[in-house]
Amino acid sequence: MKIILINPYGPLPNEGWRKYRNILFGETLAEDKHDVVWYTSKFSHHFKRNREHVYETGYDNFNIELINSKKYTKNIGINRVLFEITFCINLYFRLKKVKHIDLIIAADPSQFVGFLARILAKKNKAKLILDLMDEWPELFEKTLSSGIKKVLIKPVVLYFKFLRKRNYQKADGVIALGKNYLNIASSISKKGTPKQLIYNGVDVKIMNKWSKDSSNDINNIVSNLNNDKIKCVYAGSLGMQGNNYDVEALLKASIYFKNKGVDFYIAGSGEGKKYLENEIIKNSLKNVFILGNLNAKKLARLYNFCDIGLALYGKGSNVDMPDKFYDYSSCGLAVISSLKGELKNVIEENNLGYYYEAGNHNQLNDKLSLLI
Repeated sequence: MKIILINPYGPLPNEGWRKYRNILFGETLAEDKHDVVWYTSKFSHHFKRNREHVYETGYDNFNIELINSKKYTKNIGINRVLFEITFCINLYFRLKKVKHIDLIIAADPSQFVGFLARILAKKNKAKLILDLMDEWPELFEKTLSSGIKKVLIKPVVLYFKFLRKRNYQKADGVIALGKNYLNIASSISKKGTPKQLIYNGVDVKIMNKWSKDSSNDINNIVSNLNNDKIKCVYAGSLGMQGNNYDVEALLKASIYFKNKGVDFYIAGSGEGKKYLENEIIKNSLKNVFILGNLNAKKLARLYNFCDIGLALYGKGSNVDMPDKFYDYSSCGLAVISSLKGELKNVIEENNLGYYYEAGNHNQLNDKLSLLI
């Protein structure tokens, strides 16, 4: 079969990340002898810059093509919308040259991508599978939930919900990376539409291999990692826009455990990075280490020395099953998370750590104390 994957987001393995969802899809389908192309954006959402090199998959029948799109710096704003639109327009004209498509697997969000996939499926008489990876209309509601912004965003949210439902009504199948997302996809699809839950997961053997490899050491903190203190790690975005991440919780916990033999290692970037760096100086915190962005191998090595993995999301987050949970647990870390729903249930039912209420920093400190 001729299969195309459409998703403008997601890091590539040659950018220091472990294999993303669409890479795993492509490899699996290629091994089953299908011809696969993943169309993604030349502009990287993660790094906010254009990619200079495409990733070579190692398969003759699985390729990646980069599509031009508008750049943006803020994740929420008009330029982000224009990024989506320009990506879809440019991809549409690129695919006019493709004579035959059997199956389209398209990421949702965005709803623009779903709309494009629906048009392409009809034009090429191809089957369409939509992959629900996030809740965009709901995210807008949570992010802009008060004042004039709430009034202005309401018609936009209604439009995206309408468009999303139309897209799913035309889907031949739906998949999702978490139970909550799959329930949403099923509720707006035609009755009887095939559905499948496909978690992102992680290759435990590879993570363990990387974690034991001393060539992945982070040189400037090796001596700290070998001390006998309790070590907590947070890996991920340090964004402070839209109350999606509980960056303040990292600071409050660091101050609370300042002289209690607990260190915090923070790997990531975003507006919160500079904020934390300033607060570290202001509060004379010697137990916090800001590491910036680390590649997948160095992250795994860092986890090898840590005890607790932090998944600290804000009240505005609608993340279902985050990748950091798979990474932490694959390396044997206890997990503290502020996410409700499926992840909370998985953690509690399997005795993997604790849940704390997003924004309740005292509760986070209490849960950390239970593990320490």
